[in-house]
Amino acid sequence: MDKITDKIAALPSDANYFSLEFFPPKTDMGTSNLRARLARMSRALRPLFVTVTWGAGGSTSSRSLELAEICQRQLGLTTCLHLTCTNMTQRVVDEALQAAKEIGIRNILALRGDPPRVHEYRSEEQGPQGNEKFVWATDLVRYIRQLHGDYFCIGVAGYPEGHADESYPTDQNPVHDMPYLVEKVQAGADFIMTQLFYDAQYYLDYEELVRRWAGGVLMDIPIIPGLMPIQNYHILKRTAKLSHSKLPPDIIRRLDPIKGDDEEVKREGVDIMSEIVETVKASKSSAQRGFHFYTLNLEKVVSFILEKCNLIPASTPDEENQDSFAIDDSPNGDQITQLINKTSRPRKMSTRRPSSPHNHIIPILDTPSSGAPSLLEEPSRATSLAISHGVGSLGREATWDDYPNGRFGDARSPAFGEIDGYGPSLHMSPAGARAKWGTPTSRNEISRLFKRHVMGELDQLPWSEGGLNEETKVIRDELCRMIEDRGWWSIASQPAVDAVSSDHAVFGWGPKGGFVFQKAFIEFFIPAEDWTTKLRPYLTSADIAPEVSWYAAPCPSSSASGDDAYESSDPASAVNSVTWGSFPGKEIVTPTIVEEYSFRAWDVPRLSDAGIRVVKVDYLDIAKLEAALQGVHTLLSFVVSDPENVAQKNLIAACITAGVRRFAPSEWGSLVNTTPITNMSEADSYLSSSKSNSGFPGFAFKDELHGYLKAINAKKTVLEYCLFQPGSFMNYLSYPYPSAEHLTVQCVGTDVSTRHALITGEGDAWGVCTTVQDLAKVVARAIDFEDKWPEIGGVVGCRVRQVDYIKLMDKYAGGPIERHQLQVADLERGELISTWIPTFFHPNMSAEMMAMLGTKVYMWRELAVVRGAMDVPPTWNELLPDFHFTDVESFLQKYVEREG
Repeated sequence: MDKITDKIAALPSDANYFSLEFFPPKTDMGTSNLRARLARMSRALRPLFVTVTWGAGGSTSSRSLELAEICQRQLGLTTCLHLTCTNMTQRVVDEALQAAKEIGIRNILALRGDPPRVHEYRSEEQGPQGNEKFVWATDLVRYIRQLHGDYFCIGVAGYPEGHADESYPTDQNPVHDMPYLVEKVQAGADFIMTQLFYDAQYYLDYEELVRRWAGGVLMDIPIIPGLMPIQNYHILKRTAKLSHSKLPPDIIRRLDPIKGDDEEVKREGVDIMSEIVETVKASKSSAQRGFHFYTLNLEKVVSFILEKCNLIPASTPDEENQDSFAIDDSPNGDQITQLINKTSRPRKMSTRRPSSPHNHIIPILDTPSSGAPSLLEEPSRATSLAISHGVGSLGREATWDDYPNGRFGDARSPAFGEIDGYGPSLHMSPAGARAKWGTPTSRNEISRLFKRHVMGELDQLPWSEGGLNEETKVIRDELCRMIEDRGWWSIASQPAVDAVSSDHAVFGWGPKGGFVFQKAFIEFFIPAEDWTTKLRPYLTSADIAPEVSWYAAPCPSSSASGDDAYESSDPASAVNSVTWGSFPGKEIVTPTIVEEYSFRAWDVPRLSDAGIRVVKVDYLDIAKLEAALQGVHTLLSFVVSDPENVAQKNLIAACITAGVRRFAPSEWGSLVNTTPITNMSEADSYLSSSKSNSGFPGFAFKDELHGYLKAINAKKTVLEYCLFQPGSFMNYLSYPYPSAEHLTVQCVGTDVSTRHALITGEGDAWGVCTTVQDLAKVVARAIDFEDKWPEIGGVVGCRVRQVDYIKLMDKYAGGPIERHQLQVADLERGELISTWIPTFFHPNMSAEMMAMLGTKVYMWRELAVVRGAMDVPPTWNELLPDFHFTDVESFLQKYVEREG
């Protein structure tokens, strides 16, 4: 019984239950430590189910699935996988759902998620891109139901205080959300999980609204309130801001006096959350009461709340016997777990704790019948709960990271990372971003924004989502000079502090009676040239090097990449405590640590992560091209906008002098003249014949470059080359539906969504179409091909006529395709006469360029097809006879049938 709704239904009608949310840590060590924490929490707390978050656009997909498998398979927990739909291709969604099935997951929380990053500054007037299948959570729910039937139990989000969206930017009201919630449920949702809230009345009013809406259509669906335990005052404020949840004045009043002491905030937070839970439990309900806790991967606070509210399920008789053993500190410290009676008065807890901040994965001791400690037996449930509470030395070890970890907490903590798990993002609508920051286009304009933020005139930047702390005023002038005079943009900083009282109005934090310390610290963006010529020489100078530790990494678009690009003054094992405090009766607390492991955990993924070296070179500088190509065996040219072939001819010249063996020019579909050329003077006649042969003026530069390559190899081979010709991309036949991750599917005369197609004459001209996926695999194998490359490298995915693939579209597009017949004579006169003319779009062209080309592209392409320009030879098919190509029918069935 793995479905959440089935497990809820099996409970007594007056039962209470709870569930826990976890996110995949950013680091491998964090994941290892979370595995131990999950095992302990599942044993001690027994949640009805757990959920695993999914990063925006699938950014944490592999780690999310790994964590979900640990929960579901290894720990036996009923697991619900979050799945966001925006910025997600159908392929990624399909793979995620299939992976969930393979590891035994039966529950999906279908969410809209953050707006796609590519659209963060997209105007509302532009709307979503045409090839987006999933725009709203309803789309995802409906798709899962259509594809997998009732296999999955599907949850959706509810918003007790209303969803903050562009639809109602000034009126956040749950009433506005109700039609959409009904739509999600009608599409197939089984339960509702709410956004977090801090006022129980908001939830109770929301629950009543849902139950009474539209005559009770949502009367019976389970509603699970979402709660985030209060771990830290600043995280509370930030969380409330990002989730658009109101903080009642009473909570602020209770926390403000203790906001600098995380331990006191946690204690008060346990009381606040427990009061909210008890208020909801006390309200009238005809169904079981559930509570979902957003844990932030921390255990102590949530375990206290659950125990205080009597939400932890009762022990079985066997567990009762085990529970006669519990944790206590012995005079000998960490070595043993003493046998004590549960009813006896516990001894005073020791304050001993290993000082190393990295001694985090601990053995769990239990007391077997022999009385000797064992590493092989699991602790009892009561022991596990005591550890989760932080009781005893083992408990203190288990909750060592109880201070929430941010960007520069300890990277080995399960809680290391942003609280939303996604890293820097707008966290606001595009309209809100433009209203706050405008549309800066120059370095000076961006510098002004950073300066305004430091001056306190701007409360937010994408890298700094709240107003600056008071301590920033101490170094404000220095920061402004750095931004204004140098153009270096600060995103995090703190001044040096030496033994200031923990209750200091500006610098204080932690329990009273302590002292806090800070090293001066700054994180900022700097131009690569300034780093190389100015700052790095200064930091490595004899006077400065002994005093300053630094870490530097290039941006993703930098010419530098990989491990060679990362630099540091310190060895990889170095740990820099940047903020720490000393308090009565405690060991030193170190909430901020900067080290290579944590610094590099925030690197934006680059091509270098896949073993690709990125080099920026001016294509007009042949000498620099030659230097960059030293040691290169094969060069694939993807230059597609080079009418005079200047860039590619320079590449060819550099290849020859650098000793590159093979070259593949930009070549897609045009059939070129294969007449031998013996000297350069014949190139002009070759160009003339090839233009008329291809029938596509836009491909003329390809034909001219082929003539150039033939000419320079006329007497002897100076550069082996191959024209990889796949005909037309088969992927275009799925327009407007996506069929490749890195290709914008363009309309080439067919639209399976509206069921229209252009057909020239009788549609009996033969042509070749090949998927980009197959082409990529063929080129990859060709690179390792030991024999000489063929000059014309035809790649035939499928040879097919227009009339035939349109008939297949009839079968898979959900209805007959309307044919719009074109006449060759009209096309040759430069006229496109049709009852349907598709709108031309190309992602790399300006609106003016697309308007200028207009219908010409379709005329040129249709003439090229009729003249055989797309009917390429099966050269690589014969050289790679074991390769299996995708045929048109299989392609349409995979990418179009479900859509139709």
